[in-house]
Order: sequence, then C-alpha cells, then structure tokens
Amino acid sequence: MYELAALISDPGSRAQPLHADFPYCDGEGAALVIAFVALQDVEADMGPTDIIPRTHTAEAHARFNGAERLALVRECPNTRGLLGTGDANVIDARTLHCGGGNGSLKRRVLFYCSFLRRGRATAGTHSLLPALRSAGYALDNTEEWVYRASEESNTNVKPRRRCACSLT
Repeated sequence: MYELAALISDPGSRAQPLHADFPYCDGEGAALVIAFVALQDVEADMGPTDIIPRTHTAEAHARFNGAERLALVRECPNTRGLLGTGDANVIDARTLHCGGGNGSLKRRVLFYCSFLRRGRATAGTHSLLPALRSAGYALDNTEEWVYRASEESNTNVKPRRRCACSLT
C-alpha cells in the first residue's frame, strides 16, 4: 500500500490541470493503481474527476508531453466521475485525469488508496503513517494482511478467497 487518505474539494475549489500521477516508463507496466471511492453522491457541479481512458500508454504520454496535447484531449473521450456513495473509480496512475472545479455548495470527499508495485522505488511522497509503510500491505498478499487484521481485532472474520491480482 502506498497511499491511504481523503481528497477534499470544498465549494469554490478550482479545477486541477490534466495530469498523470506517474510517468510512462517503457516495459514497466502499471507501477501504481489508485482507487477513488465516493463518500457521498458526486454530482456534476461538485467537480467530479475527469478520466481519459487508455491514456496510460507510451503514445498518449508522448503526445500529451509534446506538441499534440490539445489534439489528444480533443480526440479522446473522457469519463466523468459521477459516482454514487460507495462507488469507485480505479485507475492506472499513468492515466490522464483531473479533478473538476467545485461549483456547488457541497463538499466533495473521495477516500483513496493506492498500491505501488512491489519492488518499484519512488522518490514521491505518500500519505501512509510510518508504522503502516513497513507493514507489507500489498495486492499479492491480501489474504495475509486481512487475516492478520481480523486476528488483531479478535473477530472471527476470515478472508473467503485468495486475491490473485497482477499489476503487470
């Protein structure tokens, strides 16, 4: 696990510029996967996250970082993150996206967590407390840490199936 936090957009917040959270690197695959979970219904005037699908590629990053940025944005359909409470958008962190401006009178709060591919070093910052950074929470050992958490809380909850996720 790399990040565990909430993203808050208050009324009047400005839109983010279009960006990717991670650069494209040849042969690397997805280094980071992010899940944004709506903690309330996200309506159009609340500044939902705009996502441009299939922009996690070498071609899209070359165009976005070069002279074809505007053409890329015009050509690619985007997806607005109009989510119901509890709905999630899960993206490869190389995907182009941006939070919209919040023109409503309501606060928009998204819980988010991300998973960094095991062995991927990064100089970036992350939001985990130091005690959690070394705890080993990863997608490929979900059964282990869910089971450990259930034992620590003295419950009888056990994972029902093994998660076999791959980020490459």
